[in-house]
Amino acid sequence: MAGLTAAVTLARAGARVAVHSDRPGRVGSIAPSSEVPDWRIERGASSVTYRADAVFRLAAQVGLGRPGEPGSAWLQMGPSAKDRYVADGERLRSVGPGLIGFRHAADFARGLVRHRAPSDTESIITWAKLQFGPWIATSPARAFTVGVWGCAPDKVGFADAWPELWQGLQTGSPMAVQRRMAGDGHTLTGTWFLAEGMGMLPAASRRALLDAGGRWVEEAVTSLDALDVDVVVVATDASDAADLVRPGNPVAAGLLDAVEHSPIAVVHWLAEPQDRPLGFGMLVPAPDPVLGTVFLSDVRDQFSAPWAPDGLRAYQTMVGGHAHPEYVDRSDAELITDVLARHARWFGSAPVVRAAHVVRWKRAVSIPTIGHRARIRQLQAGEGRVVYAGSYMAGGTLDDAVVSGFDASTRVLARMPA
Repeated sequence: MAGLTAAVTLARAGARVAVHSDRPGRVGSIAPSSEVPDWRIERGASSVTYRADAVFRLAAQVGLGRPGEPGSAWLQMGPSAKDRYVADGERLRSVGPGLIGFRHAADFARGLVRHRAPSDTESIITWAKLQFGPWIATSPARAFTVGVWGCAPDKVGFADAWPELWQGLQTGSPMAVQRRMAGDGHTLTGTWFLAEGMGMLPAASRRALLDAGGRWVEEAVTSLDALDVDVVVVATDASDAADLVRPGNPVAAGLLDAVEHSPIAVVHWLAEPQDRPLGFGMLVPAPDPVLGTVFLSDVRDQFSAPWAPDGLRAYQTMVGGHAHPEYVDRSDAELITDVLARHARWFGSAPVVRAAHVVRWKRAVSIPTIGHRARIRQLQAGEGRVVYAGSYMAGGTLDDAVVSGFDASTRVLARMPA
């Protein structure tokens, strides 16, 4: 989506744009939707929060509208999806509507600023253990860190993952921290998704690119030198970008090589309705190979088909990560059996599953490790003919990808001949 965002923005600004893609029929690698027999699944992002300003801006530009507007393609998360859960041994423990169990952002913010601000070389969990005690390492906060990035929580830099919150803690201002936690300034609330799947966004962006005079070329680029253009936007994952630029810029390649990714497999499954917790989903603390599960039918309870046909309930379970990369290489049957056995314990009874499908991502989520943002600033400072874009530039989310695309288009336009 970073590349598509940059391409649409540049084409509308009057630049001659060609997008090269080696994925025939697929666009937007972070947000594609796929059809499997009698069923549609999200292969990437399935929803965004109200904070995803860049995503909503792009959606409005390509004809999908903004949330809450007449004719918009956006739908809001259902009321049954408010609660979040953390696996606690053989059961699920509710942590309320907050992702890490804090119901009142203002109270949490006041508590945070009473403690020493984290340095720019501290991980989230290292700092939290020093300030709140060792218990935090087994708390919902740890499950959140592991579940989101699929990595050891002491690898994620506080300043790199949450720069606005980190800056607020440096100033010691409860209001600055509260704004970051509670989302002051946003008119929206909740979680939002596109009616026909998040794949609507890349598809609409591609149409907008072509309408603006851009070209779509379904072939891979193996050498940047072979492109007769003023500026190249490299909008792949960091590993592929490193391989592309290595011959001409080994320093940039080294910075890109330093970006870590978690290998993750996603088990999509449909089950019969039965007694089970309602909510957005659950996170699972390490060392369990399951990272978390989204209760997709609760998120989309106003719009079940084609996501959960025939009254079935849809789930998305993420497994693997840095702690268990071998899980991504297991067979589909092994993954499905293991995931369902674990959920039988957490739900209190075995789910009656009618269909399951596995999607694998060898390089799924980029991890904002300690020093990540400093390396990205160095990468951008060395840009010339080549400009970089991708969700890895920030935190790995769909919104990060779109923000990166908008930022890249601004830097490209500054380099274009008058």
